[in-house]
Amino acid sequence: MTAAPPQWARVRGDANCRVRRGAWYEVVRLTSEEAVLCVGDRSLGVDRSFLQIVPARPDRWSVVPPPARRGEYAAELGFDVRGLSELLSSQIAAGPTDRAAVSEVQRRLRGRVG
Repeated sequence: MTAAPPQWARVRGDANCRVRRGAWYEVVRLTSEEAVLCVGDRSLGVDRSFLQIVPARPDRWSVVPPPARRGEYAAELGFDVRGLSELLSSQIAAGPTDRAAVSEVQRRLRGRVG
């Protein structure tokens, strides 16, 4: 028996599903209510009503406008948008080769510290 080719899904509209809007993700499992997507090194269940699902891997992503509630989404994910924005601005000014600055941004993103 040959395994069926994977399906692919992306978020429709302005839904907050903890994935990048416009990006395509491989569907690991599909039920009548939910699609489990492969997101990096983890699986994430998403309500099917929020997704566009296609039978073949698309060869392009879409550029989509930011969500209307982007500040609220960031807060829901545990980010202090103002603090992170200030940190990124100061690190960009420090120059692209400042490894300590890059490490600090990565630490904040991983720890979701404001």
